Order: sequence, then structure tokens, then C-alpha cells
Amino acid sequence: MAANTLKLRAVALTHSRMKSSRAILEVLAEALGSIEQQQAEFLAEFVEVGLFGTDSYQIWRDLMITGTYPHVSQWRAQATMKARTEDILRILTRRGISIPDDTRTAIENCTDMDTLEKWFDRALAIDDVKNLFAE
Repeated sequence: MAANTLKLRAVALTHSRMKSSRAILEVLAEALGSIEQQQAEFLAEFVEVGLFGTDSYQIWRDLMITGTYPHVSQWRAQATMKARTEDILRILTRRGISIPDDTRTAIENCTDMDTLEKWFDRALAIDDVKNLFAE
């Protein structure tokens, strides 16, 4: 593991509550792209855990989700699916459509983005949650 990457990780965690944390985290995210992908994935997750409870935590999550870092592609996909799932549930709730537990579970457990996109579009128009899954 590159020594500079380890130092950057330590700096990011140490300065997580400072205004300069965004710049530090951006440099760290870029540096992770210069090491082996498995190590980068481990360190990205390690940094996230270490930042929990700080303002820098959300900055790091946003960088990992919106950036083009190869070490976070699976993470980004999962975050995107989770966000879409939350969008569907929020739309249904805001529209006053009751969501039974089994339906909520089916939505939350879906791992196919195309299906989630279909359900999102339907959630905007349906009057009954049963129609969410209609073919």
C-alpha cells in the first residue's frame, strides 16, 4: 500500500472536523485511484467508518457516490439503488398510498435498477400500490 495514501487517510481522519476537510478528502479520493483496487475499496470504507458522526462523513459519501473513482463503482451502484428505493417509498407516502410491509420489503430488496426505474415512474401515477408491480 502506498505510504502517501496511508498518510492521506490519517490526515483526512485527523482533520475531519475542519473546514479544509473537503479538499483533503478530494485528494484522498484521487490518491485511492493510484493503488490496487481491493486496497482502495478497503480504505474507502475504512475512511467512511472513521468519519462517521462528522460533517466530513457526508462529504466523503457524496464524493464516493458522485465521483468517477473505479474503486467505488459497486458502492455507487448500491447507493444509487438505495436512493431510488427511498424515492419510490417517499413518493407513495406523499401521495397517500398505503404501503403494506410485504410491498415495502419487495421494494427495499430489489437489486435491479431497471425495475426500480419502472417502479419510480409508476409511483408517480398509480392510485393503488398493487399497480406498482403490474406488467
